[in-house]
Amino acid sequence: VKKFQDFVADYNAVVNYIAESTKAGSADGKTKAGVLYGEQSVRILSQKLRSTLASQVAGITSGPSTLAGIGVGTSGQGATLTVDTAKLEKALLDNPSNVQKIAADATNGSLAKVVTYLDSQSNLGVGPLAEKPATMDTQIARMDDTIAKFQRGLDIKEKQLIARFNAMERAIAQLNQTGVSSILSNLGNTFK
Repeated sequence: VKKFQDFVADYNAVVNYIAESTKAGSADGKTKAGVLYGEQSVRILSQKLRSTLASQVAGITSGPSTLAGIGVGTSGQGATLTVDTAKLEKALLDNPSNVQKIAADATNGSLAKVVTYLDSQSNLGVGPLAEKPATMDTQIARMDDTIAKFQRGLDIKEKQLIARFNAMERAIAQLNQTGVSSILSNLGNTFK
């Protein structure tokens, strides 16, 4: 019973982390979006874990054949699990081989399938979740390149505008030296 309770506690910690990390921010800005908000691979992982834990274990012909059948099921409020200790103890007494198959059968057991699935997603840098950081690093590098290109363009434009401003300043200074009034006076005399 203790091992099932420990598993449920660990599973619930993961589910709660996923829920917190993928939550949407509020429109008024009071609640920030989670760091994994919009990350489809995390939602898929969460859904796959739930469906695996709810599935019937093959090879059991009578008695309980699911985790819920032996007392490990959803609370009805969210995706967390609960342990019905009385139901689990009864299943351990009445159907110990079913409990063994459901929990630990290397091929069909619900818990073994969860471990296999998680390994396939993150094992040794080859699963989709393990590859995610490299994919994100590539995307970040592309964005950094784009930002650098825009910055170079802005730097060139800034130099052009500064050169134009300086030329205008020199022209104004030159006009002030030669006397704007004499130029205007000359222009006025030209049209008389």
